[in-house]
Amino acid sequence: MKVLVVDDEKIISSALQRILARAGHEVKVANHGVEAMQLIESAEHPFEFCFLDLLMPEVSGAAILDILKVKMPAATVFMMTAYGDNS
Repeated sequence: MKVLVVDDEKIISSALQRILARAGHEVKVANHGVEAMQLIESAEHPFEFCFLDLLMPEVSGAAILDILKVKMPAATVFMMTAYGDNS
């Protein structure tokens, strides 16, 4: 499965990349919204699944979700967020 991981927390994105790659998935990682948009626009084949952080600098996860819905409407998106985090 072709997977896109979008998260500005490199610890999270690296861990997801390692786990998914070990499971045999083709994984691309974007650590900010602009990079995610570039990967979506330049993809030769659509991503089938996306782990998407909602809170990111530059371009929000919500904006990236809007682009994914147009460019890759069949992709399943798992939204991640720190909303409600009391830290």
